[in-house]
Amino acid sequence: IVIVDTSFLSFTISMLVQGLSYTFISGASDALLIDSIYAANEHESFEKVNAVARFLSYAAVFASAALGGLIAKQSLIYVYIATVLTQGIPLIILVFFVKEPPYKDKNLDGIRVKKIMQYVHSRRIFLWLMSIDVIISIALIPIEA
Repeated sequence: IVIVDTSFLSFTISMLVQGLSYTFISGASDALLIDSIYAANEHESFEKVNAVARFLSYAAVFASAALGGLIAKQSLIYVYIATVLTQGIPLIILVFFVKEPPYKDKNLDGIRVKKIMQYVHSRRIFLWLMSIDVIISIALIPIEA
């Protein structure tokens, strides 16, 4: 969004989308980790693998923030391009190479977006929690400027 239009509104919309995506990705990555460990029948190593995965995740966030700062000295557009590329590569891997575990029931009804939206709307705490990232992003805009 920001690569196409660098206005304040597009920045705000892209940060909203990024905040929501991070909310969903964090849960999805945990589920993928748990499914992978159970599919490999490595139940006893779950805590060790989970600890290593969390460490690597937080180290990657730190490294990306530091690297993003260095890249931003050159141009902010390079930061946006790097963000798109680094988020696109895992998407390609997930779409083409990650297989559904064989123990999962394939006959389950799909999750409907309408049901999820009704559930979230009926429980206001979800809306408050999801808006925290957006509020922080908006509050930090003057600092970034």
